[in-house]
Amino acid sequence: MKPQSKILLCIMCAAAVLAPASVAVAAVATMPSLNIAPTCESEGRKAMALGNSSIEACKRSEMEARHGLSKKWSHYEGTDRTTCMGRISHGGHPSYVELQSCLESFRHAREIRAAQAKGRSHSTAHAK
Repeated sequence: MKPQSKILLCIMCAAAVLAPASVAVAAVATMPSLNIAPTCESEGRKAMALGNSSIEACKRSEMEARHGLSKKWSHYEGTDRTTCMGRISHGGHPSYVELQSCLESFRHAREIRAAQAKGRSHSTAHAK
């Protein structure tokens, strides 16, 4: 294979890898609109002894989570929004409660790492 062909192939491979990532980031720049009906009205939930009250409680929880997310959406890291949207979109029905939980977990992990790094730099400064 000619060197020019190899370079062109590498560029095409990079574009194929990076294009979906840029689309995903753009897709979650705004607060998503999720269909929570399948989440709250699943057969499993309907079979629960609580019946309709369980479905209504689920819908209330989802709407509360949606409201909380809408207030903080722009404050979450873009990479976290992309990752969490991917996680809640695969393997089940989407849920604002799960999305909120995922985003808060990432935020807390980042805060913990920052505090640990600050503690290490603080203790290193005192050791000098």
